[in-house]
Amino acid sequence: MNAAIPDAELPNDSQEMAVILAGGAHDVLELGCGAGHVTRRLADSGSRITAVEIDPSAAESARRFASDVHVANLEHTALADLVGSARFDRIVLGDVLEHLARPEIVLGALRSHLNDGGYLVASIPNVTHADVRLMLLGGQWRYQNSGLLDSTHLRLFDRRSVLELFDSCRWQIERLERTTKGALQSELAPMASAMAQSEAVMEAAIADVDSSTYQFVVVATPTETAPDNVSRFASPSPDGVDSGAAAVDVSRLQAENEQLRVRLRMIEERLEDAHWSIALRRRHLPRAVARVRSAARRLRPGGGQTPNTPGS
Repeated sequence: MNAAIPDAELPNDSQEMAVILAGGAHDVLELGCGAGHVTRRLADSGSRITAVEIDPSAAESARRFASDVHVANLEHTALADLVGSARFDRIVLGDVLEHLARPEIVLGALRSHLNDGGYLVASIPNVTHADVRLMLLGGQWRYQNSGLLDSTHLRLFDRRSVLELFDSCRWQIERLERTTKGALQSELAPMASAMAQSEAVMEAAIADVDSSTYQFVVVATPTETAPDNVSRFASPSPDGVDSGAAAVDVSRLQAENEQLRVRLRMIEERLEDAHWSIALRRRHLPRAVARVRSAARRLRPGGGQTPNTPGS
């Protein structure tokens, strides 16, 4: 494991975990900083923070604690367009990945913005919490204003899909922690409680350790190996053989390749959106033309009503 990662007992709070795991005074890139609760704690520890936030009002609040704040949607703006070629010692994503339709694009781009010896800290809600299970058994799925089923979540994760996501993006998970809340202790408890009356159902709902996992907290480092079969932690990459100028050149080319890959995916998504928009317009265009022609016929002399002639 990376020797810089703190080997400490952690509180049962993902924000506090992130501050401790980020560990001291560093150059930090914080994505989804919100109003700056974690930003402030990181700044208090001596870190210099560059933050990205989609909500302008929240970003304005975070400016009190960050050296630089960018207001942007990470799915519409390439990270390099915001921070250039800057690299950081730590990257913090507090409950961000679940809000992205394509989190792998952002994770891929982040690899080229991390200094040697640096690492990423991310928290991700767990969709297999007991209260979600109980809701489903009761035939319910209700989005909330916050929490496990926040209405702005675009992706849902369990333990395995977290490991698969990071592995596929060539990130090695060095430490996997979790915050916990027992059954009927989350914001979903009022809806989950109906199914809790059955002892057999409750036993099934809490049968494994992740029934009490509220969030996963991941500490990860980039790896140059190809994606591995998913295990609890990815295998460490083998020792490199490049050195000196050749290693620097390879690193630069890899960083440029990651950025080009991100830009290509964003262009492809925009082209797909444009394709569907055009297709939708074409679908409705004949109907609209027919309506215009019909209205024109009615307005011709002897062809029906005119604007000044009331209907009979």
